[in-house]
Amino acid sequence: MPQVNSVTSSLNLERGSGDEFNLLLDHPLCTGARDDRHMFGGVGAAAAVAAMEALSGQSALWLSAQFHTIAKVGTVLAIEPETVLAGKSVTQFKLRGRVAGKTIIEALGGTGIHRPQSENRSWSGPVAAPPPEACPPVSAHRNSDEDVHGLFEARQVSGRYGKFSHDPRSEDGKVRVWFRPFSGVIDRPLLAIIADFLPACTSNALGIRSGGRSMDNLIRFARLVPTEWVLAEYHIVSVADGVGHGTATLYAEDGSLLAFGSQSFRLTLNPRPGEVGARA
Repeated sequence: MPQVNSVTSSLNLERGSGDEFNLLLDHPLCTGARDDRHMFGGVGAAAAVAAMEALSGQSALWLSAQFHTIAKVGTVLAIEPETVLAGKSVTQFKLRGRVAGKTIIEALGGTGIHRPQSENRSWSGPVAAPPPEACPPVSAHRNSDEDVHGLFEARQVSGRYGKFSHDPRSEDGKVRVWFRPFSGVIDRPLLAIIADFLPACTSNALGIRSGGRSMDNLIRFARLVPTEWVLAEYHIVSVADGVGHGTATLYAEDGSLLAFGSQSFRLTLNPRPGEVGARA
């Protein structure tokens, strides 16, 4: 089966029969403890983005994904469109991802043709940040090289990134991290994965050891420009009733807006001794 040109050499999305695409969920596409590895939510979103682009031959414009349940490491995620609405310049999709017939993810999204003469402008720019080589390396957790985080080199600009971080919290509540994929490939599926690292910034917002599991993902794509690194700006906007809400904005090295998105996630609190009662 032909391999789809997609996020990295680790995302081997394969064309099955008809319009179905299959993705083996090996460890570099998963997250969680060693004895409880499961698909990283952004990987499911990335697979849906790659499937849309492969089916339409167009660039992804947006994707909204809802997660039903987890998919265990070692299983195969099958992504298939349920409806396809093709217009003159835009194609809209409804997709479903299943493992052994069980729904894992539902997604709505759209792709569009490239228009060379169109306006390419944005009104969002990053806060001035030092270049990646001037920033210290950072890990999301102590075994991050074994799961989806191991696909990237990460360098911290500001804030507390990662559930176990002791780094200073940012004054503006935002966390900024440079990411460079070891594959050297930066495309829209890759951006969907980076955007889903948002829950790893919960401890910056709450001041205690905490994280979350994605309930949904929404990502909208701007212009894709050549860049070696992606600057991610994460902001936990609200925590209420055990659910966190936040945004992710992604920029190229030259400051160009690449994508922006939002998500909700189920909050997990694991405060260290002395952290209980920290500022919320």
